[in-house]
Amino acid sequence: MKKHYKLLLSGLTSTFMFLSILTVDAISQTGTVTDSEGNQYGTVQIDDLVWMSENLRVKQYNDGTEIPNVQDNGEWGETTSGAWSHFQNDSANEDLFGVLYNFYAATDSRGICPDGWRVPSQQDFESLELAAGMPADSLDRVGDFGGQLANVGGKLKAVSDLWRADNDGAEDAFGFAALPGGARFAGGAFSDPPSIDAFGGYWSTLENADNTEQAFRRLMRFDNTGILRNAVPKSVGQYIRCVADASDVSAEGGYDIPREIDLQQNYPNPFNPTTVIGFTVPDQSHVQLAVYDLLGRQVAMLVDEVRSQGQYQVNFDASDLSSGVYLYRLNVDGTSVTKRMTLIK
Repeated sequence: MKKHYKLLLSGLTSTFMFLSILTVDAISQTGTVTDSEGNQYGTVQIDDLVWMSENLRVKQYNDGTEIPNVQDNGEWGETTSGAWSHFQNDSANEDLFGVLYNFYAATDSRGICPDGWRVPSQQDFESLELAAGMPADSLDRVGDFGGQLANVGGKLKAVSDLWRADNDGAEDAFGFAALPGGARFAGGAFSDPPSIDAFGGYWSTLENADNTEQAFRRLMRFDNTGILRNAVPKSVGQYIRCVADASDVSAEGGYDIPREIDLQQNYPNPFNPTTVIGFTVPDQSHVQLAVYDLLGRQVAMLVDEVRSQGQYQVNFDASDLSSGVYLYRLNVDGTSVTKRMTLIK
């Protein structure tokens, strides 16, 4: 499923007289959390809540009981207990999008999220949407997208090639990094294969009072800047983003505090024209993150300020640069780490 690119061998010949490099205004402090199987996830604090910035992929409840992997369409549609599957039953999709769960798995009393974390409630999603600018009178919408004018969905969608081209409004302003990934319908069939890059939905714990066979989800699409809130059958396969109260999570409670300087490989790489660079700051420090060409000339300064302890992500837009290999360097109070990335147009 991952895209592969042929590297360009041509050198860099352009002289850069003026560069307009854009970054997301909000660079969010983050951490990590580990589930009952040892899978680690990035996290981001948005207001008083800490959210996973990746989709859940655990395959057991917190007591160690295995969650059934149901591949047969008919069996999936008939089950009224917890189940999971990969999109299109293709395990390659797990690394990209996580795991699809039915509502029964999401709300099983044995717990599916790490200790101290939960599947989002209606109130949790309301808090997230309000932080992104959702009008208060749109919070209880049913069957409709909300927040288009405020680009609420765009602020939460990842800037990633996993989304279909022309991903409306995507800016990932908080580091939530919402992805597509498709869905599994109530009868067990998967949404058409092209949908894997078109939309992604997340379970909430709220059941539909008008139809107890349904529960509410949030969904984002590539062609909409808002967020859909609608009720779907509990046997639909959706993704899960666990959440916790910021006051309740700590290094002891499943919110791991960064201890070392770290510069992550940009993603995607190669890229065109945007990519995400992650880095870790172990203590409050003056941080610089800059991009250079192979001649050592600085072509962009992405971060140049004091940052608190935490993990961060920056979106880098290289629209005004030529194809080729670039270096990006993290400097934290005099200690530097450098990596390479490849821009292909």
